[in-house]
Amino acid sequence: PALGNHDYSDATPSLSTYLGYFTLPGTGFANSSGNERYYDFVQGPVHFFVLNSNPEEPDGTGSRSTQARWLRKQLAASTSAWNIVYDHHPPYSSDSTHGSSAGMQWPFARWGADAVISGHAHTYERIRRDGIVYFVNGLGGAPRYTFTTPVSGSRVRYQANWGAQRVTATATSLEFTFENVDGKTVDRYTLTRG
Repeated sequence: PALGNHDYSDATPSLSTYLGYFTLPGTGFANSSGNERYYDFVQGPVHFFVLNSNPEEPDGTGSRSTQARWLRKQLAASTSAWNIVYDHHPPYSSDSTHGSSAGMQWPFARWGADAVISGHAHTYERIRRDGIVYFVNGLGGAPRYTFTTPVSGSRVRYQANWGAQRVTATATSLEFTFENVDGKTVDRYTLTRG
């Protein structure tokens, strides 16, 4: 999981409850680095990098922060077929409630990421910009938001029903499928290599 705003702003659960509940990769965890607030792990052909996008992160959330330097170093060292970054606050979003998180607009593609997945906005959106695909998926069950003017690169916007995103990976393809709770495929996007 990635830390979200309610893990900080709600009295219960709190950050200590979150960290106590989950056994997350961090310092001393086999094949990982980070500190449980942000960390990485490998699953099959995918190297996942989890960021803490909350402004309360002590190591910072700007593109020159300690956390960003950690990500850049870890992406450069990755030997996996695919690198996916995920966090809570979307770098780009067309939702009418929160919008884009300017502080998280890092040069992910230049650093070696293939995709960025975020939540926070209670919508689904696929955005392609700056050489990388961004997914926003906050349709897990909370009240849905509406959209405002689409951000640059927005390709798919959906908020008619709740749903989930599945990622299927092989050494040569990375497929992202969003299905609503009625089982309808709303969006499918595939990256390929070689």
